[in-house]
Amino acid sequence: MNLHKLKIRRMEAMVRVSGEPDVIAWVRNRGSRYFELDAQFGDHGIWHIIAGKENAPPLPWHYLERGIPGAPCVFLFNVTHKTIVIDATPGPWRKLWTLRLVRDLLRWQMFHQGAVFIHASVVCHNSAGIALVGTKRSGKSTILLKLLRNTDFGFVAEDDLTVVRKPDGTLSALGWPSCLRIRRCMLNHFPELSEDSDFAHPANNLEKAGDAEIALLRLFPEELTPRFKSFSLPEITLNAVVSLRWDKKENLSRLSSNGTAKALIEAWDILPERRPGARPQFASGSNHEWRDCCFNPPLYDFFGTPKDLSTKSLYEIASTVSGYVFDHDGNPERLRQHLGHLMQHP
Repeated sequence: MNLHKLKIRRMEAMVRVSGEPDVIAWVRNRGSRYFELDAQFGDHGIWHIIAGKENAPPLPWHYLERGIPGAPCVFLFNVTHKTIVIDATPGPWRKLWTLRLVRDLLRWQMFHQGAVFIHASVVCHNSAGIALVGTKRSGKSTILLKLLRNTDFGFVAEDDLTVVRKPDGTLSALGWPSCLRIRRCMLNHFPELSEDSDFAHPANNLEKAGDAEIALLRLFPEELTPRFKSFSLPEITLNAVVSLRWDKKENLSRLSSNGTAKALIEAWDILPERRPGARPQFASGSNHEWRDCCFNPPLYDFFGTPKDLSTKSLYEIASTVSGYVFDHDGNPERLRQHLGHLMQHP
C-alpha cells in the first residue's frame, strides 16, 4: 500500500490521516490555512482516519452508512483503537469525507476543551470579527455575500462559527475548511456565482436537476473570495454579534448583554457536528435525542458532552462582545456603513 500519512493539530486537538497521495494532497491544500500540518506528536491515543477500506487493518468494525444519493459512503468505526475507515470510491468523495472527519474529530476534542459552536456567519472588518446570527432565512448568507463585494470586508465562516477563549481572555472566532452552501434561487442576485462556474464540490453536479428553491451550490472559501475580490481568514477576534431581521424599515440598535445572550442561545448548535437539518434542543434535549442529531453517532458515544455544559458559556461570550439587532432590507451599501460605524463606536 502506497499510503501517505499526515499529522494535524488545531490548538490542542490532534488527528492522524493515512491515505493515497491524492487524498493527503487534498487535505493539505484545503486545510493548510486552518491547521498545523505535519505536527509533532506521538501516535498513541490519537484518532486515526484511514481513507479507503482496502487500506483497513483487520479489526472488528462498526459500520455506519453515510453519503448522499448518488454518492454512497460507509464509515467503519473501531472506537477502542480510535480508528475510522472511509469506504468510498476513490476520487473526490473519498477526499471530501476524509476532510469532513478531520474537522469533526478536531471539533469533538475542542468541545471538551471549552469551544462553543454557533449557527452564525462571520465577516471581518478592520481586524474585528462580526458574527451574524438570525433565524432561518433572516439574511445571513445574503448579507455575508453582499458585504464581501466591499474590499474592506473579509470572510471567516458561513453558518458555522466556533468560539474559543484565548488565555488572555479574548474571544477567537474560528472558520473551517468546509464548503459554503448557497441556495440556487439566490444566484440571480449574485452573478459572481454563475452555475456554470467550475466549483470543486462534486455534489454540485448531483443537485443541478433538483428543485431550484432548495438545491444548493457548494463552494469552498478559496473559490468564493476571488470572485468577490475579497479575502478570507481562518480566525479573527470576535468583537460583535449582530442579530438580523428582514424589515423594509432599516434600523440598527444596541442589544443588552442578556439580549445578546438570548440571540446566541437561539443560534447555539450545542454539539460540534450534526446531520443536515438536525438541530439539538438544549432545554428538552436528552442523550438519545442529541445522539440522533449527530452525523457520527459513534463519536457522540465516545466523547459524550462536557459535564459542565450549560448556557453559561453563551452569557460569558455576550458579556465580552458588543451586541446589536439590525432590521434590514438587504441594502448592501447602507449595511456596510452601519457595520463600519459599529466598529468605530462599539
